[in-house]
Amino acid sequence: MTKNILLFFFALCLFVNSNLRANLFMMPSFSFNNNQIFVKNQFIFSSTFSQNQYFNAVPFFNYKKFSTFRFNLYGGGENARELINVNVTIHGQDITTILNHFKDEYKKIILVGHSLGCSAIMMSEYKLANFLVFWDPSFEFLEWEHKEIAFQPQLDKYMFFWGRDYLVSKELVREWQTFDLNLLEQITQPTKVIRAEKGVHLDNWIEHIKKIKTYHISTIKNADHCFYAEGTEQQLFLQTYDWISKFV
Repeated sequence: MTKNILLFFFALCLFVNSNLRANLFMMPSFSFNNNQIFVKNQFIFSSTFSQNQYFNAVPFFNYKKFSTFRFNLYGGGENARELINVNVTIHGQDITTILNHFKDEYKKIILVGHSLGCSAIMMSEYKLANFLVFWDPSFEFLEWEHKEIAFQPQLDKYMFFWGRDYLVSKELVREWQTFDLNLLEQITQPTKVIRAEKGVHLDNWIEHIKKIKTYHISTIKNADHCFYAEGTEQQLFLQTYDWISKFV
């Protein structure tokens, strides 16, 4: 066991079917390298592991001698979980399944989350990983007027009006609203947080991150939540790599 792996859990996307162990590696999201691996998890309602920052992370980190694994949390594939039926706890359980799969195959695991994917990591057995990286985390739920969200009692679901409309389980929304920031203080691994200057702006979680023994917080100027602005995606990758390379 000499390899390291980066596991990316970005936004909120495709969930492979319930027979996770049997079907996990049929997804075209796993790239091997003879040294290391990332696992990536995404959580933006409209995104998939083919979204720019997730897709482009693969060649960048492969070139740096990391294997990568990208994991969507839900989607429209056959037997896939659907957004209206999932919550953060379920996402955390699936992350744990992936960590258990890799823990005996790789020397070190680096767990990377984006947006609400960071909260999903906190609901998993994340201590199976050696390092954590949070990309513009959404630990806190924004005010209703900012989110443009309405409960639909006839459906017993929430509707998110974000350019396109998304029907979301009330369990997911309530877990997001009630996320316990004190959980962040239980992190023991070295942790890197990369904020987007124009991204998620609630800051109560920062004081909890500062209680981690080894941590670093940085901000990418002009970056939006998904790091679409010119040059910000490359900065995201470089800052992630510079942090990780101190430990592996």
